[in-house]
Amino acid sequence: GSYHRESFVYDSEQLRNDLQNFFPVYYDQVDTVFFFGGEPLINIKGIETVCDFFASLHSRGEIARVPVYTIVTNGTLISEEIATLLKKYEVNITISLDIPKVVHDSNRVYCSGQGTYEDVIAGIKRLQCVGTNFRTIEVTYNKEHIRIGFNRHKITEMIHTLFPDVN
Repeated sequence: GSYHRESFVYDSEQLRNDLQNFFPVYYDQVDTVFFFGGEPLINIKGIETVCDFFASLHSRGEIARVPVYTIVTNGTLISEEIATLLKKYEVNITISLDIPKVVHDSNRVYCSGQGTYEDVIAGIKRLQCVGTNFRTIEVTYNKEHIRIGFNRHKITEMIHTLFPDVN
């Protein structure tokens, strides 16, 4: 979201130029690239630009290996196309999901007020279907969990029931 400020999405061409000019001597020292903040999938073209940039350096022999890519996302924008792109670049994926649904939908809503839980679950299923590096769910433990009697153990148990292969 824009948080009541003018929104900004990094233009792919400007991003590529900035990457070329930012630290050309040190590309081989980049171990990890993190995509986070706001909702990074809003700029999937920017993510693809960064990944393509390092892939190009690697294919030309300018770096020994591409960095590890990691993203933290709310999961609402994950289409089959985005899931396929994240798989292509072997992006490690963390999804913000507040278990159970009632807690998630009370805290994570669209501008319309509608909860996002079902869309996040659909996004996770798309990630799993294409075989991405989706391994982690990030839960924000809050007062709503306490109010309904959910402790951390119960949340962890529910996550492992819903998604046996995640942390």
